[in-house]
Amino acid sequence: MKGPRAAAWYTAQNVQIIRRQTTGLNVPIHVVGGISFDATGPETQGFVQTVLEWDVIGASYYTFPGITVDQWKALGALR
Repeated sequence: MKGPRAAAWYTAQNVQIIRRQTTGLNVPIHVVGGISFDATGPETQGFVQTVLEWDVIGASYYTFPGITVDQWKALGALR
């Protein structure tokens, strides 16, 4: 499964699992969206949109040198 909807779904699932498994602990969550070289600009937009919707404290990609201009544009919304 690929594309922005898949990235959004995968991100939401991870946040839900962490919150479910840590109920009552008020655990801050920083989401790592995967390897930058493997994601497209639209997939990054799906990732960022979900991060913003699920109210996590931060998000990033691994690895910095692989982030494209399109990805930077999407990630800029996380300020």
